[in-house]
Parts: sequence; C-alpha cells; structure tokens
Amino acid sequence: MAGETIFFVTKKQLLTTELINAVELEGYVVKTMDNFNALVTLGEQIMPHLIVFEVNDALNDIQKYKEKKDTLYCLQDIPCLAVMNSVDRNEAVLLARMGVFDILVSPLSKEKLIATVQKAASRMKKDGEFRLVDEPSEDGFTIIEFLTQLDASNSRNVENFVDHLIIDRDVKKVQFDFKQVRYVDSSGIGVLIVCKKKLEMLGGELKLTNVNEQVKSLLQTLHIDVILGLKEEVKV
Repeated sequence: MAGETIFFVTKKQLLTTELINAVELEGYVVKTMDNFNALVTLGEQIMPHLIVFEVNDALNDIQKYKEKKDTLYCLQDIPCLAVMNSVDRNEAVLLARMGVFDILVSPLSKEKLIATVQKAASRMKKDGEFRLVDEPSEDGFTIIEFLTQLDASNSRNVENFVDHLIIDRDVKKVQFDFKQVRYVDSSGIGVLIVCKKKLEMLGGELKLTNVNEQVKSLLQTLHIDVILGLKEEVKV
C-alpha cells in the first residue's frame, strides 16, 4: 500500500539499488541503512510499516537484528522481511520465533520483492494506493499517479510521501495525476492545500492533471481551485 515507510537494512549485496528503487517507485517512503545501530536510531524518530533486512552471515546477522530490535519497544510489532542467499530449517525457525515469517531467497525479481513487500506491509496498515512514475514530465515535474480515491484513508500517506520527496530527494515540482481518481473528500482537499503550500515555500509548484468532471466540479464549487491557485492547472 503506497505511502507506507519501509526500512531497508542492507549492504546492497542481495538488496541491490535497482530492487530498492523499484519499491520506491511503487509509492513507498524508503529509508536505507547499512547496519542495525542505524535501524534503532532511525526507529526512535520514525515508525516504519515494514523492516526489510539483508542476511549475509545468517547466524550473526539474525542475532544482531534480534538484539537491536529488542532494545526499541516501538519496533516490536513491526512486520519484518528477511532476504537471504539460502535458508535452512533451523534459520527459518529462528526467524519465525523473532516474528520474521516472510523470507525471500536471492536472486529475486523486482516483481517478487514488490509483491512480498505489499503483502507484509499490509499487515501493519491498509491505505489507498498511489505510485511514483518512473520518469518526470516533459516540463520537469515529478509525477505521483493516484490509483484510487484521495480521502481520509490515504491523505496522510500522500503528505508523508511528498515530504519524503522534498526532504530526501530535493524535489520542488510535483504533479498529481488524477486520471483514476473518482472521489476526493475534505481530507484529500486538505492535503492538496498543505502540499501546495509546502512546495511554494521552497519556490516549487504543485500541479494537478487529468482531473475528471466530477472532481473538477467539486473543486470549483468549493472554490478550492482558486485557493490552490490551480484554476488553469486543473485539466481534464
């Protein structure tokens, strides 16, 4: 489910940059670190929806993960996914006792990783979906494509993801593609205003495209198109 935060603990050996980028393109907020100390440090600041960790030295890495996770109470109930070169019965049992029931064996495809991440992360929280489009628009806007409505179920995740783009990727121009959006509620309208203001404070811009007549009419009726400064940007 897009917008959720995924922690990757990896040396980039089994979980390559290409694989991690593929997960981010699905709309997840991705945070990477190369050791379990960093996991604890970041976990004190941000609550992830899923922890994915790379196992290079099975017994050593599993034990380190257990020790670090035990030191931070807020991580106890976070779903975990282990990526390994191979796994035997004893390792699988040990991981299961630690609450790690999802194990992927390398090499793995982007499709397999994304499907497993979606399944594992959904145990923590279910929200509406959106995704980051691989290529920017011709005029340099980073495109977020909504795959469902924009409402209370996903508005917080949308804001968090835009924050991620601004802070972690220095993005200042964002385009929301609304071609699949059939409904927007007050929470969705609120997040449009918030994201617009955040981007404008940095000299950036928010643009909506492919807005259908129903949503466009709502924005116009409530004068939200004027408030957002999107009157000319909202297009069908």
